[in-house]
Amino acid sequence: MDPELLQTLMQNPEQGRELVQTMLAERAASNPTVAALMQMMSQRESEPDPAREPSPPRRTRVDRVRARVQDMRDELVRLRERMERLAAAVGACVSCWGDDDECVSCGGDGAPGWLDPDPIAFTDLIAPAVTRLADTNPDAGDGA
Repeated sequence: MDPELLQTLMQNPEQGRELVQTMLAERAASNPTVAALMQMMSQRESEPDPAREPSPPRRTRVDRVRARVQDMRDELVRLRERMERLAAAVGACVSCWGDDDECVSCGGDGAPGWLDPDPIAFTDLIAPAVTRLADTNPDAGDGA
């Protein structure tokens, strides 16, 4: 392929496309096979293909991807806040819950009970589950 044509195609695809069409048209004038191919290509471009759905504009796809990324960021923030509140309720390290020996906050010692539980978070998050467990299994607490 002509290096100038390749460079034009890379830098300005529309101008490169026009240049290729001009070159093909010149060859079609002297070559009946190229002329027939160009005519077939021209017909295909003008006929709609019912089996092929038109793709949405690139901008629409980019906007959808950006919106999805933002949704995931928002969800991550909500999940982190929820995990921090739960860690406070059980007195665990909010960074690693005691699972990371190299944690800068607790050095891996931050399992539940490492800190005093936050009484409000405990009452809101843990106490209802303990009450439910006691109601469904009354013999669980008597050592039997």
